[in-house]
Amino acid sequence: MKINSSKDSQAQINELNKQHNKRIQQMNKELTNIDKEFNQRKKILKEEGDQELALQKTENKYKLQKDIQENEQKLIEQYGKLEKTQQQMAKEISQLNDHHKDSIRELNMINQEQFEENYLKNAETKEKLHDQTVQFTKDLEDKTNSEVKLKDIQAGQRIKGLDQFNADRYNTNEKLYENEFKKAKNRNERSLQQQEKDFQFNYKQLGYKQDQTLKEIDQTQKLQLDNKQKHYQDILKQKDQSFKEKYKNMVELHNGIIERTQSRFQNEIDNIVKTHADNKKTILDKMEDDFYHVRMIDPTIEENEKFYEISLKVPPHEKETVQIAANKRNIKLTLSRRFSDQIDNIDGTHAQSRKSELLSQTINVNELVDPSKVTQKYEEGVLKFKVMKL
Repeated sequence: MKINSSKDSQAQINELNKQHNKRIQQMNKELTNIDKEFNQRKKILKEEGDQELALQKTENKYKLQKDIQENEQKLIEQYGKLEKTQQQMAKEISQLNDHHKDSIRELNMINQEQFEENYLKNAETKEKLHDQTVQFTKDLEDKTNSEVKLKDIQAGQRIKGLDQFNADRYNTNEKLYENEFKKAKNRNERSLQQQEKDFQFNYKQLGYKQDQTLKEIDQTQKLQLDNKQKHYQDILKQKDQSFKEKYKNMVELHNGIIERTQSRFQNEIDNIVKTHADNKKTILDKMEDDFYHVRMIDPTIEENEKFYEISLKVPPHEKETVQIAANKRNIKLTLSRRFSDQIDNIDGTHAQSRKSELLSQTINVNELVDPSKVTQKYEEGVLKFKVMKL
C-alpha cells in the first residue's frame, strides 16, 4: 500500500493495535466462557456420578435385604422341618414308651399266669395227697382197727411227716417260683433299662446331629451372606473407583482441551502480533524506502561497443515489477507496482484495499538494438539490464 503521509501510517498502526487488542479481549472472553462451561460440565458429571453411586447403593441394599429375607425364609423353613422332626421324634418316643409298657404288661401277665398255674398245680397236688392220706387212713382204720390204736403214734408221726414234706415241697416250689419271677422281672427291667439307654443315646445322637446340621446351615448362610455383602462392597468399590478414574480422566481431558485451546489462542495471538508487527515493519520500511516515493524512473545508462547497460535501484522484493522492451533505437523501462492490504475484523469480516501504479520511461539510443538479446541481473540492490546492439 502506498504511504501518502506519516499521519496516515500512524493512524493505520493505531487501528491495527486497536483491532489486535479487541481480538485479545475476545479470546480472553472465549477462554472465560470455556472455563465456565468446563466447570458447569464438571459439576453436572459429578452430580450424575453421585446419583449413579446412590442408585447403585440403593440397588445393592435392596438386593442384600432381598437375600437376607430369602435366607430368613429358608431358615424358617428349616426350623419348621426341625419342629416337624422333633414332633415325629416325640411321637416315636411315645410309641416306644407305649410299646415298652405293653411289653411289661404282657410279661407281667405271662408271669402272673405262670404263677397262678403253678399255684393251682401245687394246690391240686396238695389236695390229692391229702385225699390219698385220708383215704389211706380210713382204709387202715377199716382194715386194721386194732393196728390203729397200736400204731396211732406212728401214723400221726407219719402224717406229720407227710404234712411237713408237703409243706416243705410247697415252700420249695413257691421259692422256686419267686426266684424265677424275680429273675424274669430283673431280665425285663434290665431289658427295659437297656432299651431306655439305647433310646436316650439315639435321641442324643439325633439331637447332636440336628444341632450340627443347624450349625452348619447357619454357618453356610452366614458365609453366603458375608460373601454376598463382600461381593456387593467390592462392586461398590469398583463403581466408585471407576467413577473416580472417569472423573479424573475427564478432568485431565478438559484440562488438556483448555491447555490446547489456550495454546492455540496464544499461538493465534502471537501470529496476529507477528503479522501486525511485520505489517508495521513493512509499512515503516516503505515509509523510509525512497523507492516507494518515486514519481518517475531515473535509470543510468552506459554504452560500449557491443551493448547498452541500463541500471536501476530496486528493492529485492520489487525486482520482478520492472520490465524492459527494446525496439530499433528505443529502450523502454516499465515499473508496475501493486499495493494491497487486508484487515481482519473481530467479527470475522475482512477489509481489503488494492491500488496499482504504472511508471514508464523511454530512452532513445544512437544505434539499433536487438530485442531478442536482452539479459538482466540483480546485485546489491541494483537491477541491471544488458541490451545487445545489432
